[in-house]
Amino acid sequence: MKCQHCGINFDDSERECPICGARAGSRGRMSVPRYTDAQHKTHSKKTCTHQTFTRDVSFTGKKTSAQGEEGKKKRRKRLLITVVAVFAALQILPAVIVLIADAVSGVTAGFGTYEPAPEPDYGDYYDDTYDDSFGFYDLAGAHAAAELADGGVLEFWLEPGLFGAYEMSITNTDGIYTEVGESWCSYNSPEESEGLYPEEFPAEVYDCFVVALTAETAGWAAGGGEMPAWQQVREKNGDLWLLVYQDRTTNDVILVDWDETGIFAGEQMVMLHPLQEG
Repeated sequence: MKCQHCGINFDDSERECPICGARAGSRGRMSVPRYTDAQHKTHSKKTCTHQTFTRDVSFTGKKTSAQGEEGKKKRRKRLLITVVAVFAALQILPAVIVLIADAVSGVTAGFGTYEPAPEPDYGDYYDDTYDDSFGFYDLAGAHAAAELADGGVLEFWLEPGLFGAYEMSITNTDGIYTEVGESWCSYNSPEESEGLYPEEFPAEVYDCFVVALTAETAGWAAGGGEMPAWQQVREKNGDLWLLVYQDRTTNDVILVDWDETGIFAGEQMVMLHPLQEG
């Protein structure tokens, strides 16, 4: 084997040149082309043939080894630039995403966002004892009556349900006033109904309810004449609003004229008595 660095021959089994120490098989100055033509100094794009110490080389216009090395350098440079660019993009990408998200959030905030209404939190306001089917009927019964201060009689005929149908009549010296409509009833929790449990109706003894009577037809069935004064006040409010207090022990029911219309012949409250049907 010939050393391509110093030109000495050494055994093929040796891994290094014994003279210069070059690795066996490595290329050195001895592989520099030895040109056969004295006028041929460098490679050109034209086809040429030259001779080295180890082999004959035919050059056919392709890139020389020097050009190949230059191409490798350019490719390595482009690869390095690409790697650097990708690394830089990965560094700034999170910040860009945050900026875009903030911008989109700002735009949507300008138009407003839809949020469903929260479910009401009744807390202790609603007693589970009185479900959606509980109505005025469950307090007064199907037929109940009250004596008025002027000697008249107030009567109710009620149907079950939260919005149960009702018929109300007032019989006095003017005649018989009647109305038919729909009732609505709601329980008032002491914790959420400040002022609705006065001293005469303490929460330890009574349950309090609101009853609204919405008339569909109203008028004098007999006698009468002009609409009663209490009805004129009631029409301004749209409905007749009553407070109902029920004694938990005796089940006695007391009606209170909440809007102070004067429906109870000038009295603020009356005792409602259940009547037997038939």
